[in-house]
Amino acid sequence: LFTVLGDSLSRITWYMPIGSRGISSGRFELQHFTQEFCKTLESKSLVQVGSHFDEMYPDKREWNAWYQQVIAGNPKTFDLEAQLTGLVINGDSATVSFELIRKNKDGSKPLKFDRDFKLAKKDNDWKITFSLDKDNENINSLYPQGAKTPSSSIHH
Repeated sequence: LFTVLGDSLSRITWYMPIGSRGISSGRFELQHFTQEFCKTLESKSLVQVGSHFDEMYPDKREWNAWYQQVIAGNPKTFDLEAQLTGLVINGDSATVSFELIRKNKDGSKPLKFDRDFKLAKKDNDWKITFSLDKDNENINSLYPQGAKTPSSSIHH
């Protein structure tokens, strides 16, 4: 009996409860969005990353240029790690913070970047609506002064 019960329990897929005693459906959708955004950042694909931004995102050109600098070089020579570092939810809007780490496989010091965004739920989908980065240099300059760039083709 215990063997049959053990086999049955191992085939059950466990989910976080949704509702009054668990995570709300809105929080669940937002958690899914932030996890997918992290995976997409790690994919090194500008097109896939761009799908998370609202079409009216005002800093799209700056974001694209910044992300292209982050992923510059041979994709096999570095890894990207992204994680959610902060989240504040206010109804159908949220403020999120992400950390993106570029780890070069040559053993050099990893590069860390913090990005803050405002999200809004539009047509039942969460989208990034604008940047909350306090320092515009974060978008306009990828590397701190004196830091070596992974590619000589990157210009400031």
